[in-house]
Amino acid sequence: MAYSYRCKDYPGMEACPASFTAETEAELWKHIELHGATAHQEEPDKWSSEDRQQIKKLNSRNVGRPRTLASPLRSRVWEFTAM
Repeated sequence: MAYSYRCKDYPGMEACPASFTAETEAELWKHIELHGATAHQEEPDKWSSEDRQQIKKLNSRNVGRPRTLASPLRSRVWEFTAM
C-alpha cells in the first residue's frame, strides 16, 4: 500500500506544487522532511509535535502501489514532483 502527501494541502502552502508517493510511511517522511528543508528553508528536526500531527493527517494511504517508471539503470524509479 502506498502513502502520498501534497504540500499544498498544508495550511499556508497552497502555492507549493510538490507531491510525493512512497511505498512506506517512513520513506514518505524522508521526502517530506527533505522538501521542507530545501524548498521552504525549514528545519524539520524543530517541527513541533502538532506540526507533525497535522502533516500526518494529510498523508493519504492509497490502495494501489506507487507508480513507477522503467529504467535501464534501476529496476524502479519513483516519480514525484518537488520544488
